[in-house]
Amino acid sequence: MDIVLKPKSITRFFAFIFLLLTLAHIAVKSTSFFVGDRHVVGLFDLISLFDLDKEKNIPTFCSAAALVFCSTLLAIIALAEKKDGERLLLLVRFSSYFPVFIHR
Repeated sequence: MDIVLKPKSITRFFAFIFLLLTLAHIAVKSTSFFVGDRHVVGLFDLISLFDLDKEKNIPTFCSAAALVFCSTLLAIIALAEKKDGERLLLLVRFSSYFPVFIHR
């Protein structure tokens, strides 16, 4: 089975996600700035959901998903190289598990 991934399309996908998250962060922070300290129902939840300076929100999930995607690709490369008898297979195999464990 051949898996064909084009680097250009993957880069465009991640750039698009980055752009959307950045625009959402700017929109939510700008709204918060213009509204001020007045209580607006649901605004604080929306701010914390798209804040790039916080954890446990959508940008953090996207970061974790990107790390899992990269480690999966590295594991697939390690399996493909195993078939070819590459010498650095052990290093590549352990490297594919590393991003999963460093991200909380």
